[in-house]
Amino acid sequence: MIILGLGNSCLDTLLELDHLPQAGGKARLLRKCEQPGGQAAGAMVGCARLGLRPRFLLRTGDDLAGERQRAALAAEGLDLRWARVAPGAASAQAIILTAQRAGERIVIWRTPPELAVHADEIEPAMFDGVAALYFDGRDGAACRRAAEMARARGLPVIADLDCWYPHTPALLAWVDHLIVPEEFAAAGLPPARAGQTIVVTRGPDGAEAWSADGERAAAPAFPVAAVDATGAGDAFHAGYIVALLEGWPLPERLAFANAAAALACTAWGAQAGLPRRAQVEALLHQAVPLG
Repeated sequence: MIILGLGNSCLDTLLELDHLPQAGGKARLLRKCEQPGGQAAGAMVGCARLGLRPRFLLRTGDDLAGERQRAALAAEGLDLRWARVAPGAASAQAIILTAQRAGERIVIWRTPPELAVHADEIEPAMFDGVAALYFDGRDGAACRRAAEMARARGLPVIADLDCWYPHTPALLAWVDHLIVPEEFAAAGLPPARAGQTIVVTRGPDGAEAWSADGERAAAPAFPVAAVDATGAGDAFHAGYIVALLEGWPLPERLAFANAAAALACTAWGAQAGLPRRAQVEALLHQAVPLG
């Protein structure tokens, strides 16, 4: 099955510290590396490793960081036929500070405006053979246009939102499966509209979901030897998408997504730990969830 993805990709610089210092403080650098990252790119790589065929509307600059992103995503099997390079623009980059104690991190990011996907770039041909649309909600007009095309074709629209933009409230009406971290939900979510499912991720406390028709579900997290939680959200979104497209009931969707997220925490970096299908299934059958 093909999933069409729209959203951010970047090159991450990861710095592991002995602790995260307070303002004005100091910390010892333990290790450093560069890896591809980005919210939407990670979800699409996660989908590929779980057996889907992602089609990704990648946008990069014409620099080395962009070349590394394109090469890494192509190597994962993503369809980049609609990828674009913005001449003279810098590619998106992020600096991620992590502490030795898993779960603590600070993300500093920059996505130049030249990398935005515009509404007139969304083409009907992009939806050929597609089973669902996924976006992170950053490029509002393009996301709205893509959602309109998806709905006209009867395709589910999945959104992974972690930032409020001026266009976010209007965009929510076009989302069938809204996945947000608890910090985003704390700012206030509107009631689920007809046909909509809202999922809130709570890190080590698992995830919960509800729909407008009264269905509710919760699933605890899975215990793993955590190293870095940077890719956990991307893995959760990929797991949820796969389970959704396979027709799993809501509780099983959450459990599959939680297992994928847990496995992503066992490696350092946003994409290094994104699991394969067999790994997720093994954890589901072998581990006892937390809680």
